[in-house]
Amino acid sequence: MLNENIKIDLHIHSIASKYKESVGVVDQSTVENLPVLFKKLETEKINLISFTDHNTFDSKLYIEAESLIRLGSYPSVKGIIAGIEFDVLLDTEKPCHILAYFDCKTKEDYETIELVMSRHAPKNKDHKYSKDGFESILKEIKLPVILVAYQRKSLDPEQKGGANSFSDACSDFLDYLEIGYISAIEIQSPNVEGIVKNNLVDMSEFCNSIGLLIGIDCHEWAVYPNHDSKNVKQGAPVFTTIRALPSFRGLLLAITSPETRFGRIDSVSYPFLEKVSVNGVDTQLSPGVNVIIGENGSGKSTLLKLISGNDLESHVKAAKRNNRIEIPALPNRSKTVFQGELFNDYNNNKDLYPDGRSLFSEINCQDFRSQITTFANRVMEWVRRRIGAKQTLDEAASSALTVKEEYLRKTFFVSVSTEGFAARDYSQLENRFAALRSIIAQLKSEIEDNELIYTPDELKSLNEALASLNDALSSVEKRLTSERLFSSVENVILTSITQYKASTNRTSTNLDRQAESYNALKQAVISKVIQQAQAFLDIKEEYPSFPSLSKYYDQGIGYVDKRAGGYVFRSYAPYVTKTVEEVEEEFYKSLFNDGFDKTAIEKIDAEESLCNAVRGTRQVDKVDETVKKNLESFLDSLCKTEQEVKRQSTSERVIGNTFGEKALIYYEVLLDQNVTQADVLLIDQPEDNISNLKISKELSAAIQGLRDKAQVILVTHNPLLVVNLDADNVIIASGSRDDKRRFSLSLKSGCLEDEGCEALEWIAENMDGGRQALARRLKAYGTRN
Repeated sequence: MLNENIKIDLHIHSIASKYKESVGVVDQSTVENLPVLFKKLETEKINLISFTDHNTFDSKLYIEAESLIRLGSYPSVKGIIAGIEFDVLLDTEKPCHILAYFDCKTKEDYETIELVMSRHAPKNKDHKYSKDGFESILKEIKLPVILVAYQRKSLDPEQKGGANSFSDACSDFLDYLEIGYISAIEIQSPNVEGIVKNNLVDMSEFCNSIGLLIGIDCHEWAVYPNHDSKNVKQGAPVFTTIRALPSFRGLLLAITSPETRFGRIDSVSYPFLEKVSVNGVDTQLSPGVNVIIGENGSGKSTLLKLISGNDLESHVKAAKRNNRIEIPALPNRSKTVFQGELFNDYNNNKDLYPDGRSLFSEINCQDFRSQITTFANRVMEWVRRRIGAKQTLDEAASSALTVKEEYLRKTFFVSVSTEGFAARDYSQLENRFAALRSIIAQLKSEIEDNELIYTPDELKSLNEALASLNDALSSVEKRLTSERLFSSVENVILTSITQYKASTNRTSTNLDRQAESYNALKQAVISKVIQQAQAFLDIKEEYPSFPSLSKYYDQGIGYVDKRAGGYVFRSYAPYVTKTVEEVEEEFYKSLFNDGFDKTAIEKIDAEESLCNAVRGTRQVDKVDETVKKNLESFLDSLCKTEQEVKRQSTSERVIGNTFGEKALIYYEVLLDQNVTQADVLLIDQPEDNISNLKISKELSAAIQGLRDKAQVILVTHNPLLVVNLDADNVIIASGSRDDKRRFSLSLKSGCLEDEGCEALEWIAENMDGGRQALARRLKAYGTRN
């Protein structure tokens, strides 16, 4: 299991390099003086070392170093890897140093390397191996090997200096990296590391996955970690730290996944589950990524249910009892997703987002509805006004009045006309007063509820706007009060006139009654003539002009974005995707029959024509009701909240219609610590219904993003999730049943490179696609094994 970093130095020289070095520099770096070096290594807390002498190899040095490590007198030093620093000519006339690290498991392996190198011993200190000669030596050694190229400067081949640098020795160093010929690059200082890393990122996306190692290049052990006593550096030395076991396999796994192995933090700032106990045997858990694998029926999902505290099912209870499984309580902030749970939610049309918190919002379309409703009212008012004007003009012939002198004389009683005393309509003013009050209430609530969000200047502006609105409301209220009072006075006058007429009518002569009727008819004719004049203007001059939606429509925002897991979750009303012209066109299509666009509606001047135009009715008395119904349907279609998901980095829209696509988004959001904020995540077979391509590229990356932020415990059948994810801890579950059908569970755990756990071997032998997944990950190991 990987719970901590190790500090490594894979570039130390010994007296074996004497033929190439300055006089006296390595004279004391001998087998007999290994304790001197190891004491220094212990002081610096170095965990993994390698002696990389120039073009030569001393097996006795390694055998004795291994013996010291086994004794444990220097507890920090836990491992050693066989290495040689070769001088090689690749493609150009300039040589480079290539550090070769071999997987030696026995004393004979060390001796084999020494024997082969003795047959190819350098002729002098300036000796260089050709590329073919170098490869021939590696093949002759017949051990798995990792090649690391030496770089002392920028990767720009035009830059001078930096002798023996990889970039000077080859025509296309990117090709060497991309095909896996060179597995990593060694530099000697953090400054060069930063330069080279930036070079790699700028040159190729692939190069983000190239590991950079810092080599101390110590020659005089007594002054370690300096090169020699004449070159003593000031300040604390910088070493490479990796999350790996101190072994060849550990190094291999680290350099093939630097994103997960380099730059890891040691401290854990969140609570996590430390262990599970089965039949009295504790299996430790990593605070990072734990992956549970095993054959079908091995108890993987059962174990996960027990870890989650979900032990209600009878077979889970029996497994817990029969195997004496003990699991500490999970931290409070934990989240579990079981196999099939997402699929059931998907089939039941539930929201597939963590903790029941939808990442989508309902859109408030009240302003849009109000604007379109006002526009619809204005259109209908305009049409009704035109119809009324046409009717008024048609009635012109019946508006004649014959003058009769006998009715123009004074009557006994005073004649009082009620013309001009029609009931006053101040409903529009009432509506505006109510609307202003609502706006003021909303603005006041907005200010009070969100005072901490707005800046002082914004609050000042909002309060000033509120004050102005209150002033306007007071003005409207005064006018409304005046209208109400005036209407009350009019009603009193009209009532008095009516009572007066009723009283005088009883005592009037026939001639007086006729004169009264004539005067009333005359006033009606005068009013009709005025109405006809106005109607003529309405019909002929088209005043006021026909309503245009642009006058009433302000689209507003109409959408809400929430960001999580590298996605943008947008909730929007469909109207925001349309122009004002498109909305207006759809308005007429929704409310009226085909052929009745804006131009046609503008020409309607009869109730029958209006009835023929309105979609869904043939009854004149149902026109207004039908228009209202059509308007609501139109508004509902443009205000129904719709959803879309986009990638935050590219704004590319994600289809998200299939379960697999939605599940992937779900997990990427779930694994976003800013959303879930969980300390422990338990996931059962997240790969279900997700393609291998998306597992290797997207799901693995999402889980990687949570590493060192929360503990992840997942069950999987897919080798890509184990290998590409580079789990800190692999738990292999085995299950069997006795003659009484009782289930027996056993666990074996370790990291991928742990040869005791044999996780790599188990993946290759038992998981579908396991060998292929390992071959892609460990191409350096595979091609040179």
